[in-house]
Amino acid sequence: MLAPMLSTTPGIPRPAPWHWLLLLALLLSSPLPADAQRLRVYTWADIMDFAVIDAFEAETGLRVDYDTYRSREALEARLAAGLDDLDLVMLPDDLLAELASAGRLRVLEPQHLDNWQHLDPTLLVASHALDPPPRHGVPYFWGVSGLAMEPATVRQRLPDAPLDTLGLLLDPARVAKLADCGVWLPDSAGEVIPAVLDYLGEPRSSAESAALTRVEAHLQALWPYLAGVDSRAYLDRLAEGEACLALGWSDGVLRAQEVAANLGKGPLAFRVPREGARLWLDVLVIPADAPQPGAALRLLDYLLRPAVAARVANHAYLAPTNRASWPLLLAEIRDNPLVLPPVPAGGFYTVAPDPRVRARWADLWQRLKSGEPPPLTQATPPEPAPDPGRLDPR
Repeated sequence: MLAPMLSTTPGIPRPAPWHWLLLLALLLSSPLPADAQRLRVYTWADIMDFAVIDAFEAETGLRVDYDTYRSREALEARLAAGLDDLDLVMLPDDLLAELASAGRLRVLEPQHLDNWQHLDPTLLVASHALDPPPRHGVPYFWGVSGLAMEPATVRQRLPDAPLDTLGLLLDPARVAKLADCGVWLPDSAGEVIPAVLDYLGEPRSSAESAALTRVEAHLQALWPYLAGVDSRAYLDRLAEGEACLALGWSDGVLRAQEVAANLGKGPLAFRVPREGARLWLDVLVIPADAPQPGAALRLLDYLLRPAVAARVANHAYLAPTNRASWPLLLAEIRDNPLVLPPVPAGGFYTVAPDPRVRARWADLWQRLKSGEPPPLTQATPPEPAPDPGRLDPR
């Protein structure tokens, strides 16, 4: 051993005890190989409070290389290039099942995450369609799809219509009375068709011919009264006072609300449909070939600590799935229904259609957009249907 050999060599004095402590400290602090120390993370831009990353590095001795994307196109290009150099990635929920089924994600066992217990049970149950056990992702942020509107304008034209039902947007007779103020749908079969199926009392992921025939006929009747079909322009139109009703995501409507206030336009409102609200989720995953899966798991569990989740959410101005963090949120976030939406009577749900269903939906949507068959036109709009009061047809 090193100590006896040094202490018995002639002419060399025995080191003082503090010399050994210094030597031990130097050995322990020697740098590890770069690959063993560095954790590579890839998420949406502007969501992370980097003081959180600094604190994680100080606590664990790991180093985090943090990269971001600003668009879905950028993320999809990165996915196509491969994930084998990344350890922790944030994905939109609709990409989760595709990557998991292709074997590109690691299974995440809740028992290996001490802070999994803090996730909201309602949101976990609703996310099962996207990520059934064994899970491949941890939902981190969430929001819902609902009805974005300029309520005063809608009330002028439909004084007695309830504002918290899909019928406000999907009843052609009602939409006909709003056509002059601008009604928009997102350009997304995956968002619109499940809402129409739900409104018609069909399963939300249906690909049955009879159900889709009903959906297509219903949308044909609605189509002539729409101002546009676009997944981005509707937010600008709402903010500028050029639209009065749209189907949209809560986080996007929040941004439009801020722009409208800055422009001095009428206040925008958001209503969660009583029939049920579709969830969106941003999910954290560990790629199957991640270089540092153990370190990624440590960071993931750290981000699930309630105080940490609240700090990240306060920075991002988004709702965390970590229910234990909600009391720690800024009041302006915690009390804002656009950030933490209320649970509607019909509950929250997610939709994860298989490729066959998605293909049929895409064909239907393309026919509608191309006008083949041409939209049905009506010389006289029908009388508004009475509100059915239906909460959940399933």
